[in-house]
Amino acid sequence: MSSWTDPTKHPQFLFRIGDTWSVIPAELIETIIEDQQPTPLPMVPGHIQGMVPYGQKALPVFNLQAFLNLQYTGGDPAVPRLLVIKHDGMQVGVRVDQSAGIVHFSADELRSLDGLAGTTLARWATAMVETPKGIAVALNVDTLLDAARV
Repeated sequence: MSSWTDPTKHPQFLFRIGDTWSVIPAELIETIIEDQQPTPLPMVPGHIQGMVPYGQKALPVFNLQAFLNLQYTGGDPAVPRLLVIKHDGMQVGVRVDQSAGIVHFSADELRSLDGLAGTTLARWATAMVETPKGIAVALNVDTLLDAARV
């Protein structure tokens, strides 16, 4: 596993999209901003919801819920925010339904990806981890953001 794909090597940020708890390396998150309705863009893939103002520029909003086909049954209340992720020359906003802060993992907390077999999410996951919120998916930010480029 490369350094970014091993959730035991870096502090992770825990968040929920739909019913799914996930983690990404915390140091890739530039900031968290209030949720905003993006301005739609013509002729872009469906996983790009549009742009929101961010400082002196526009920030594209990546709809991770649609891209990963994540379900939402309405169990947990949503407190939407936009994670501003900056990685490998790309800056993007990702809408999350709930954020739970920074967590640290040991190898003992890693779980098999077998439970994700056959799902869209399996392609983008590097591990499953035990968190205070239950099992979360460690997302591969490198491949995820690369696939989101337009």
